[in-house]
Amino acid sequence: AMASRFTPEHLAASHARFLSDRGIATTEEEAHTLIEEHAGILDPDALRQPRIVLVAGAFPAVVTASVVWLTEMGLDIALQRVQAYRVRVGDRDGVVVSVSRVFPLPDVEEFTVVPTGARARAAGRREARSRAGGAIGRLIAAGTVATGTPLRFAVPPNMLDDADRSRVAAWIAARPERGTALWTNDATAPLTWDADGNSYLAGDLTRRILVDSGGVAGTVQPSRWWLLPDGSDLTTRAATLGNRFDWSVLHTLLAALPEGRWTTYGDIAQVIGTAPQPLGNHVTACADCVHQWRVMTSSGRVADNFTWSDPGDDRDPQEVLEAEGVTFVSGSADPTLRLDPEQLRGLIGE
Repeated sequence: AMASRFTPEHLAASHARFLSDRGIATTEEEAHTLIEEHAGILDPDALRQPRIVLVAGAFPAVVTASVVWLTEMGLDIALQRVQAYRVRVGDRDGVVVSVSRVFPLPDVEEFTVVPTGARARAAGRREARSRAGGAIGRLIAAGTVATGTPLRFAVPPNMLDDADRSRVAAWIAARPERGTALWTNDATAPLTWDADGNSYLAGDLTRRILVDSGGVAGTVQPSRWWLLPDGSDLTTRAATLGNRFDWSVLHTLLAALPEGRWTTYGDIAQVIGTAPQPLGNHVTACADCVHQWRVMTSSGRVADNFTWSDPGDDRDPQEVLEAEGVTFVSGSADPTLRLDPEQLRGLIGE
């Protein structure tokens, strides 16, 4: 409740104070980038959406009944049960702790009685968080760093003390491939680590290097830890792009969507290098967006907040799609008619 009226600026200011009080000098701009690297693009509306997790050893019936009802009202709420057991192995005593989710059960979460809108908002937040945000997201969207560009890991100034900095340097020196990666314009995993050939989010790889090099713990702003061949870090390169996202590719792609086919906000977001939530927000308020009824949720349903660009248009989007040849079963569009990211790229060229 105390944070519900926070704006991204409030969050950045608070985080900057938190880090600076602990000896890590951080500006509000740097703190804002840190938060976006961790959570994706900050949406004030999403910040106001509460998510509650109740943790206890047991839940009486009045609590579970209340939680089910609150879930039906659209609140994102879960129950986690934690139990401790005293055990004895040989001559040693110990404690075993088990953690299990009581509600919603993972196996049946999709079938719980939750309003579609609440599910879509929660899924959108999770998917947005899984994509690169901040500086790295802007670079992917702009495409100014070519796929295959080599990157070099380097500890930014004032990030680690001398002992930790030396420890990281020695660990990389033992196997130089630990400190290099290749860039790809893939928002889900833009860095391919030379040490193992696997692809990572920049934050995940940076944290792994810090931990594996000797348990180093510190604040991670991954776009500052990776240098381009010219010696500039990813944050510096992204700063040259400005903060305004270019939606022109989206407009071109929407115009190319053929009759009788459909796609999802997530699929388009993957192609143009953004997240589904800001994309959906843009389409809702965009006068240049056409064929917006051919874009639906990942389950093949019309989004709850779908609106026509013409306020006077009161057509049912599903009926419009059906007239174009898209069939629906129980409210979901035929998945065989869905255009995936590869097909979308084919509509407008790589």
